[in-house]
Amino acid sequence: MNEEGRASGSKEKGAVQAVLEKGGTIEASGDRENEAEEELQTPPPSPSNGRNNHRPSLFSLAQVSSKLGELWSTARESIFGEDYWIPSDANEITLFPLELLRAHKVVFPANDHRSLLRVVQGSFKNKPAEPLHHVVFSLTDSPSSPAYSLFRSNAVEDAVDLCRRCLECHILFRLIEAE
Repeated sequence: MNEEGRASGSKEKGAVQAVLEKGGTIEASGDRENEAEEELQTPPPSPSNGRNNHRPSLFSLAQVSSKLGELWSTARESIFGEDYWIPSDANEITLFPLELLRAHKVVFPANDHRSLLRVVQGSFKNKPAEPLHHVVFSLTDSPSSPAYSLFRSNAVEDAVDLCRRCLECHILFRLIEAE
């Protein structure tokens, strides 16, 4: 009988394993079988309930916003260069950033920084040996007044020539200021 009991016990274990592998459940009166069944039905723990819950978050929203701003500035300068504000068309009128205008040397009219129309010399950051001359118009003679780059050229003669022609009809620029 001992051998028959062992044989029937192994048959029962094989049948139990087959049923469990197919996703079924077996109700048994033995404690060991109930414990095994309970363990199989318990879902795994949630990943968020792990041991890392007590740590603070790596990024806060303010840090993300700040880093995105820095990333945009860096990307803009690396793609467009520091001279991103200079249009490719030499005749396109654009606002001249005041902090950059103060760093440019006035070429024409000589020693007249208060003129509303003037030519300033600068260069591209990636081509420092190549000068770039701007014809600049300021709305007032105040240093904090908005200034516009009306024309850009590598040849100083072209920029000075246009500036002289604009000075001949400077009354038109005064009318722009009044409106």
